[in-house]
Amino acid sequence: MKRFALILMLITGLLVTPLAFPPDAAAEPGSPDVYGRFIVDRSYYWDNNIQKPMDAAPFSKDGRVFVPVRYLANVLGLNENQINYNTTSQEVSLDSGFLEVGLKLNQKTLYVNGIPSVTMDVAPISENGRVFLPARYIAEAFGINVSYDELVKAVNIVGFMTGLDDGDIIPPVTDPITDPVTDPVTDPVTDPVTNNTGTHPWYEWGLGRTQSEYVDNDNRSYDWYVDQMNTGTYSSENCGPSVVTMASKWSDPSFNRTAEQARSTYLPTGGWWSIGLPGANAEVNNYLARYDIPYSGTRNSSDNADLTDDMMQDLREGSIIILCIDSSYISENRQPEERTDKPYSSGRGSGHFIIVKGFATVDSQTWFEVYDPANDNMRYSDGTPKCKNRYYSDDDIHSAMSIWWNNYLTVEQVDNRSVSRAAGQWSFMTAPALTRVISPVAYGGQVN
Repeated sequence: MKRFALILMLITGLLVTPLAFPPDAAAEPGSPDVYGRFIVDRSYYWDNNIQKPMDAAPFSKDGRVFVPVRYLANVLGLNENQINYNTTSQEVSLDSGFLEVGLKLNQKTLYVNGIPSVTMDVAPISENGRVFLPARYIAEAFGINVSYDELVKAVNIVGFMTGLDDGDIIPPVTDPITDPVTDPVTDPVTDPVTNNTGTHPWYEWGLGRTQSEYVDNDNRSYDWYVDQMNTGTYSSENCGPSVVTMASKWSDPSFNRTAEQARSTYLPTGGWWSIGLPGANAEVNNYLARYDIPYSGTRNSSDNADLTDDMMQDLREGSIIILCIDSSYISENRQPEERTDKPYSSGRGSGHFIIVKGFATVDSQTWFEVYDPANDNMRYSDGTPKCKNRYYSDDDIHSAMSIWWNNYLTVEQVDNRSVSRAAGQWSFMTAPALTRVISPVAYGGQVN
């Protein structure tokens, strides 16, 4: 068959037995362990407990979960050359070197080594230029179990791969303690449901299981979060006024002004607020300077520079951060109780201000803890606003900054003013520059 040239995706039947995943998985030479995990609407997956990115996210449709086959093949230990699609015959095959599993579009017969083996209850289909395959049957053909974790909308793929070429053996990992099928909770440290780190249920929130670092600079006894959709006539444009109000409330406990008052101060008849590095004549900067809120700025070294490590260090030192991003580059997650990714839709060019107030590194993935003002009265079951303490991945934040404004402002508490900053950063200035500079604007907050 011709080499597979499309992004294949799989239809998986929904099972209800959740599986717990150990932090490490053992592999025997010739019969490698397979531990894979795909979560609905997430553009990343786990391959032997390593989180990896995808260019397509699994999704749920008609009671089925669709998973990208190329990444499933990676979990199974197959490479690109072992996935083939014949555009003429519309046949798809996955070839381990020992087993070849074949299917054909719009037919329910599954072939193993060229012989009809199973009549499936669904047929492979083509949709939007992509081929979709039934994952459950393919996994079973290779001796792998597929289950569905309703708690986090996750497809779990666990077992021993049958007939993998010696040259494609998955390297063994070192900790064989926990068997994910027969003994899912032998190591209580990694139990994802009952033993989350500290008071944060990272697993239920969608972040993962094992926390390695957590920084949260919300050290105020009062609530300083602002939902911009409750800020009057120009609420859809008020992410800027809402963010500077939040930053000012956090910085100065005596600050008692509102986002509506911030709007009445600059562009009172509506319009997008702008931001710049210290000295810029931009609404965000002018407002912070007007009320003597200490802030500084960090400039990128190039348009695509990744400033997330700098942000983490500033957060460790007790500051909070104002970002102006293209919010469309933040992944979307509408699972009702999860807290990763944004809970709303936004199109390309959706300039938006947010506060970054901390970060959590869980299962080797860093998530920035944000106050996103675009809440629009959305609530979790416990009544908490959904955009308050939301977690955006460091990769998404980098992408969203790079495409819009790849700098950031750091806000400090009034009783902890910085007298000097590291190289590449500008100190707080009380007076804005006299000359207007071209600064990025943000109107964000439309919840589609």
